Amino acid sequence: MGGFEEFEDGRQGEAAEGPAGHHTASSPTSPAVEGLPRWSVRARRVLDEDVILEEVTPGSLEAARVLALHRTMRTRASLHAHQLRQLATFFREDPEVRGALDDADLTALKIAAGMRCSYVQAWAKVRDAHMAVEWMPVTFTYLRRGDLPEAWHHYLIRHVRRLSEEQARQVDAHMGGVEIPSVSQDTFEKQVRLAVKLATAGDIPAPATSARDVEIVAIDTDAGTASLMVTGPILEIKALAHRLDVAARTVQKAQRHALEAGAVGPLPFDIDEDLAERGRALSLRSLRYAILTHSVLDIDPVQETSSPFKLLVTVPATTLLGVDE
Repeated sequence: MGGFEEFEDGRQGEAAEGPAGHHTASSPTSPAVEGLPRWSVRARRVLDEDVILEEVTPGSLEAARVLALHRTMRTRASLHAHQLRQLATFFREDPEVRGALDDADLTALKIAAGMRCSYVQAWAKVRDAHMAVEWMPVTFTYLRRGDLPEAWHHYLIRHVRRLSEEQARQVDAHMGGVEIPSVSQDTFEKQVRLAVKLATAGDIPAPATSARDVEIVAIDTDAGTASLMVTGPILEIKALAHRLDVAARTVQKAQRHALEAGAVGPLPFDIDEDLAERGRALSLRSLRYAILTHSVLDIDPVQETSSPFKLLVTVPATTLLGVDE
């Protein structure tokens, strides 16, 4: 299929177009007129059946298959919009969250199993759905109608994830002026980048210190593991990693010396209490973890609160009586 050359102007009156410059209902990619802005970035040709079948013989089996693929693309876009609306509605009406983005992780925990994805992926889906439905209604309308391919919408969302609500709405307004049902992918992506650039022009970048955060991610209940993600200014994170690495190497050296000397008693950071049996020091990776999770957190003069976690251990009565081990 040939490429589509777009141009910008204020004209909306073209052949085969109805009120407000939108395509007539005879076009397979005709958008709704009501509620949608006028286009300022136009496709040179309407993406009608003639253009869709440009590279195949009309009326042939290939032509039928091309049209079927096109319909499938539109259906996938509509289904994606349907899922986004379901997610956004669940998030908005979740009694524990009520649409608060800071608490999106609570909704994510509830839907992860049903969506067959990880907690982190569910959290991202919730935030993306909220942004797409609540902040960007114009582009969502095109997605719902099947005029905006699913992959194109993913591209749009990836470029606005870090924007504020006001900036995302500005991007949505700009994209509303693009003839989304007919423009090429290249033009669409260029307009997305331009819209983001215009929406963020003149903004002072947020200081890196505002990104400081520690959160639990990638919870794998089957494996029984989770990950702790620490975010902060580059220099601070590098300094933390360096201190952790130096400490791990120091402890590893101490473990080796203790094992070579046949030391009796507990060895430093022997978290599994099997170093003597293993006969070798822990790896640096294991030691970084051990130091990070088993070191005393010095918050003096603030008094440390008690941990909310409890470990319940069941011991047979015969063991307590000394009958069995």
